[in-house]
Amino acid sequence: MSDVHRISNKAEGADFSWGPITAALANFRDRLRLLWVFVPAMLLLTLAYYFLSPNIYMATAVIGPPGTTTVQSLTVGAGSDSVASSVVGAATRRLLGGGAPAGDSFQEYLQILQSVRLAQHVADNGQILPVIFASQWDAERKEWKRGGALRQIKNGIKRALNMRVKDQPDVDDVVEFLNRDMGVTAIMASGSTVLPVATPYYRVSISGTDPARARIILEAILRASDDLIRQEQSRDVSARLNFLRNEMPSITLADQRQIMISMLSSQEQMRMVLAADRWFAHTLVDPPYASSIPTSPKGILFFVAIGIVFGLAVWLLAVGGTIAVPAVGPSLAKIENTFFGLR
Repeated sequence: MSDVHRISNKAEGADFSWGPITAALANFRDRLRLLWVFVPAMLLLTLAYYFLSPNIYMATAVIGPPGTTTVQSLTVGAGSDSVASSVVGAATRRLLGGGAPAGDSFQEYLQILQSVRLAQHVADNGQILPVIFASQWDAERKEWKRGGALRQIKNGIKRALNMRVKDQPDVDDVVEFLNRDMGVTAIMASGSTVLPVATPYYRVSISGTDPARARIILEAILRASDDLIRQEQSRDVSARLNFLRNEMPSITLADQRQIMISMLSSQEQMRMVLAADRWFAHTLVDPPYASSIPTSPKGILFFVAIGIVFGLAVWLLAVGGTIAVPAVGPSLAKIENTFFGLR
């Protein structure tokens, strides 16, 4: 075989081996340039969302069961072995409605948070409601905003159709707010145990666009929930005192009279505890605090990463679509021609 034939065969072999690979590399290079279109586009979209989204702040507080109080000491019978003391302790526990009033009060307190009962109390309170719905409150005129012409027309149509029209936020709006922006979570003990151990403490949080307003709302809700239980207990104590005072004149036996006097004294002490200006149904372990660092949206680096990932995903779908969907090919060709002049 001549040298010319050998060179010709080598050339044909080279063309046969490297031609498709070279074409594939060239095609991949062209498609790779599209990456500089999709990634910046997705990055701009995510950054626009980041800068246009309002900052959300969170106010938090840690609460726990109330400590040892006069109420608890009244229910143990003073620790003596006398029959009268035992009778007094049992009778007092019966009047108080249970053997562990402090624990029961704290459980009731947790149930009241985010309850319709609390929402109704907040809706009837003229001081808390304007703080929660500050955007609907006119602070200068001290009244609720009536809205623009569009809202007036909408309300007029509702009245014509005998539909309900709300001039101010009501209990349903407060319930929606509590379910959306308020959280109550148990605090788990940190340790080396496999299963998390719950502590008697809970973290209560309120989210909002203004950290100072979120803290004020959280303080008001904690106070309102405690006041609800305090008012209920006060009514019960007043009823017990009236009952004991009415029954006292009819008691003639010395032992029974002594028991009644002890029970009356315990209820008087209970009323003093309720009248004291302090937390009753819970202990404020960590007072409400709102950080100036927003909890949402996340840091800008997070959105940069999301934009890059989305850009890569769209690019992969677009490049893969040229194989699976023939109609995508001309569209990509137009993009390439527009940005890079490839075609």
